[in-house]
Amino acid sequence: MERTGFLERLIAGVSYLTYGGAGAIWFIIMHLMKKNISMFMYYHVMQSVFIFLGLLIVELLLGMIMEILNIIPFVNVVARQIYYYLNTPLYMNYSAIQIGIYTLQVYLAITALMGLYSFIPKVSNIISELIGRR
Repeated sequence: MERTGFLERLIAGVSYLTYGGAGAIWFIIMHLMKKNISMFMYYHVMQSVFIFLGLLIVELLLGMIMEILNIIPFVNVVARQIYYYLNTPLYMNYSAIQIGIYTLQVYLAITALMGLYSFIPKVSNIISELIGRR
């Protein structure tokens, strides 16, 4: 296991909370300074960007599906109820979907701050293959 400095762990953790933004800025800074990026940073930043893009695609697809379902009689009632129950505030004005996403972000940020390679089934395997991590 490679040793990582506190700054790298901090940026990797913040990268999850900013949907990859902090990590992308760090990549640009490291490129301008002509320094190598550690496998740890590369893994976490790529995973945070991958998760952000995945969430964005799911949101767009679900929006399109809801638009289609709203046209169909009788189905639109069920679709609206499902949408309502998934977006109803449960705790401190956060819906079930928001609680799930924020819980995932906190888990990933904490494991990155600890210097660990966080694991999400399928996603982490794809990222490991992509960057050549064994």
